[in-house]
Amino acid sequence: MSIFSILFNNAKVTAKNVTHKTGEMIEGAKLSFAVSTEEDKIEKTYASIGKKIYEEHCAGQSFDEDINSYCEEVDSEEAKIRLLNRTIAELKQTTICKSCNATVKKDALFCPKCGIRI
Repeated sequence: MSIFSILFNNAKVTAKNVTHKTGEMIEGAKLSFAVSTEEDKIEKTYASIGKKIYEEHCAGQSFDEDINSYCEEVDSEEAKIRLLNRTIAELKQTTICKSCNATVKKDALFCPKCGIRI
């Protein structure tokens, strides 16, 4: 067997191995992406559950101490957000509609979004 035949056969075997390994890597990446997608769906479901519980908290429902504590934490964070949004509105020479939270020009008599008198 000539040196060229040996080199050609070695190159052929190496190419097959690389192709096989590349296929394994691609399949692994696809499976990892599928796992990540399913985990994202679970996180969204958890968020939906939490949002539903928080809405029930806002409607007056009481839960155990841990859940009530989380709901109160959300209440506190929402109050901070409202304060920050009012500050932003003042800087922009606007106000926030108390009904729908839309940004309204200071000289407006009615909210352009919900129509309530400002």
